[in-house]
Amino acid sequence: SYPALPRSEFTTSNQNYRSPGPRAALHCVGGGATAQWNVTDSRSWVVDVGGCKMLDQKENFSGDMLMYMVGPRFAERSGRWQPFAQILAGGKRVTLDEVFPDKKAALEAQHPGRSLGYEFHSKWTRVHQANGFALSLGGGLDYALTRSATWRVASVDLSYAWLPQPEIASYPTTARFTMGLTLRFGNW
Repeated sequence: SYPALPRSEFTTSNQNYRSPGPRAALHCVGGGATAQWNVTDSRSWVVDVGGCKMLDQKENFSGDMLMYMVGPRFAERSGRWQPFAQILAGGKRVTLDEVFPDKKAALEAQHPGRSLGYEFHSKWTRVHQANGFALSLGGGLDYALTRSATWRVASVDLSYAWLPQPEIASYPTTARFTMGLTLRFGNW
């Protein structure tokens, strides 16, 4: 069989998130990393962390999203093309910053010639944040380039998070599309 089973793998990937939301649909672009420990030829444990910057937000809003998950992955490793499926559990944090330009302008007028650092940030912004438990179900396809590297051709995950919705920072359902490069350890 090609290639020999590695003990562990580390993947870096670009990530594209899509989600319907309470105010507008979410389009979020970023990156992530996955650490994988292979138990058998077909079963692994995965730790996955990914984040993104929200695009297409309304004027005076910016935001980001972070997902951190762990769970089993099941893969078919008998050839160069290696499909996989995974079930992950963990958390999701969504943060939106609402900027008030008039308050920032007033602060700049009070402190002429001074750069307003992070200590002033809370005086002209309001942070909306939601953090909660999340589950994800997905799969993908890897292509083994060498014994020590694979290309993540594509991966698609659908996640749901139980987020509080008191404010505007809630995107509980998210689809994630990724591509990346995997380095394998322990099989050279």
